[in-house]
Amino acid sequence: MRKKKAILSILLALCLAAAMMPMSAYAAEDVSNDIVVIYTGDMHGAVDSNITLAGLKAYANERQAKSRYLEIDAGDALSGNAIANASGGKFVVEAMNEVGYGIAVPGVHDFDFGVTTLTDELASLAKFQYVSCNFADIETGRTVFKPYEIVT
Repeated sequence: MRKKKAILSILLALCLAAAMMPMSAYAAEDVSNDIVVIYTGDMHGAVDSNITLAGLKAYANERQAKSRYLEIDAGDALSGNAIANASGGKFVVEAMNEVGYGIAVPGVHDFDFGVTTLTDELASLAKFQYVSCNFADIETGRTVFKPYEIVT
């Protein structure tokens, strides 16, 4: 009887310990098939506010280890605070490059430094791709940036 109680106690202790372990302990370490889209919008140059781009980079690194991910900016990133404005948006593009953005859509305030500054300088500096289906060259009617991107 005593032996049965000891075995039962050990068995219950093991069950309790197993129940308290996080589910990730049981999961395989392989990358999942999940696709995670991390996006920002209306940053207005505030790369050091809220979660900050450094925090976003840390989160992206964590997600990259577990799933496929893509970082997208929905516009209005390049101007709006002293650092962004003093650098003509270059500081923000460089910060976005460090984070690993894949795609950005220009917003109205991304043109604050001029159309050619965005299209010639900042877009060239970017390691990510700008896409826009409604920003066209008046003379040719062609979109200035690729109108869309399919990511697989």
